[in-house]
Amino acid sequence: MEEQRIISRLFARQEDALAELQAELGSRVQRTARNILPSEADAQECVNDTFLAVWHSIPPQRPLSLTAYTLRLCKNIAVSQLRRLTAQKRSGYALALDELQEAIGTCSLEETMAAKELGQAIDAYLSTLNKENRALFLCRYWHGDSIPSLAKQFGISQGAISTRLSRIRQGLREYLTKEGLL
Repeated sequence: MEEQRIISRLFARQEDALAELQAELGSRVQRTARNILPSEADAQECVNDTFLAVWHSIPPQRPLSLTAYTLRLCKNIAVSQLRRLTAQKRSGYALALDELQEAIGTCSLEETMAAKELGQAIDAYLSTLNKENRALFLCRYWHGDSIPSLAKQFGISQGAISTRLSRIRQGLREYLTKEGLL
């Protein structure tokens, strides 16, 4: 997939560019939605909403990575949908905290800067990992893949997956501590 070519075609409002994007990323978007949402129908609705959001946001957005942009939209839409689905089941206290958070804002400028710095540090740590461990980390903590799914995908046992993830998390903790972020 030539992402910049597809982005240019989306800017030109060529609908077949969206169909090409769906053909290329549809299964990854579907997997991300399924890992977050409880039912197949909800996941399919999220997939449709994701590609509609891509269509409506490009232009004016011109993402550097169309894959990352699309998957980020999917994750955000799925999480929002999950919150709506589970809102009725939550306790009054959790709802009250959410209402309070809406009233006072999400976070201060200092917290926003700290979160950005933390994100950059995690990116830096991930760049020190080999390709397979980086992919394992992203599949587990970005896409939300289960341990059994990862074992099948990577062709190793569930115990080995758990051990590797534990070591990656420990390495991340040590890295963040060394950087003064923990």
